[in-house]
Amino acid sequence: MEYLVNNEMTTSGSSSAYGGNDSPIDYGNGISDLNANDIESVTVLKGPGATALYGSRAANGALIITTKSGKASKGLGVTYTSNVSLDVIQRWPDYQYEYGQGSGKSFDDEGNPYYSFGSSEDGSNTGSTSSAWGPRFNGQYFFQYDPELEGQSAERQLWQAYPDNRRDFWRTGVTLNNNVSLQGGSEKGNMRASVGHQKNEWLMPNTGFERITASINADFQISEKIKIGSVINYNNRKSDNLPGAYYNNGSISYFMIFQNPNISLDWYRPIWMQGQDQIQKIAPFSSFIDNPYLIAYEATNPLDSDQIVGNIFANINLAPNLELMLRTSLNTYSQDRAQQRPYSIN
Repeated sequence: MEYLVNNEMTTSGSSSAYGGNDSPIDYGNGISDLNANDIESVTVLKGPGATALYGSRAANGALIITTKSGKASKGLGVTYTSNVSLDVIQRWPDYQYEYGQGSGKSFDDEGNPYYSFGSSEDGSNTGSTSSAWGPRFNGQYFFQYDPELEGQSAERQLWQAYPDNRRDFWRTGVTLNNNVSLQGGSEKGNMRASVGHQKNEWLMPNTGFERITASINADFQISEKIKIGSVINYNNRKSDNLPGAYYNNGSISYFMIFQNPNISLDWYRPIWMQGQDQIQKIAPFSSFIDNPYLIAYEATNPLDSDQIVGNIFANINLAPNLELMLRTSLNTYSQDRAQQRPYSIN
């Protein structure tokens, strides 16, 4: 079976996000939805040979994927496989937690750098930047953000770093795979059928997918000169939320770059300001970055995808060294996508 696979990333088209477009979403494609347990081999074609067979689409080469078929055997063969894989973040950038939020240009009357969330008796506001050129953490007390008041603290608070204010957002990703296949064959024909189920919970909270696949590959020699067969693959993939990507204030990666050392991740968890549910988010520090929990739980990208790829063929032996192949193919790919964006997202 040969078919064109589109591998583009899709954006919402919103021009309000930094960079001109909302963070693009990878909704997958025909190749990513294949069940790896059904793949027999992968062949790489390069150069003029690929172009001669598949035209301009294969100008840079082509991957030929052969799916498994039944084998001649005594009785019916049953194969069941199951595995669990875990995803963890192994390497982190060397984030600094020595200096806090600030531009490095704010000093008190004695020439010492200060911090103030909003204007205070210590000086003008220094808490609206994504930069971390502020005072060194050295036991000082400043007017800072108070999550209970959702604004400036009533009294000065200890100036301190929160070293886990990026790491604690992520979780251990888990992927469960189960697959069962039946196969058998004789001198007249062969058959293989399989059903697979995959359940994924990704590293980012509230993201992941569930996939169901089914495949059948069969052929039968109905007479001395005629052989018929069929290959059909079906898959369904669903997700309540797929993550956004790229360098954009709608992506979690962008938040991780500009999260400040003196800001606790827990301050973002309520998502909405008191009395303003689904209206005004909690994002008090910089207009460059959004609330990470708003991105994960409110700016969702659900998907329901169905694909059927298959063919039916007949090989007719007309004469010695002369064979006629008749084949009809089907390739359907439908996706129901949505991109939900809360009212006050950047």
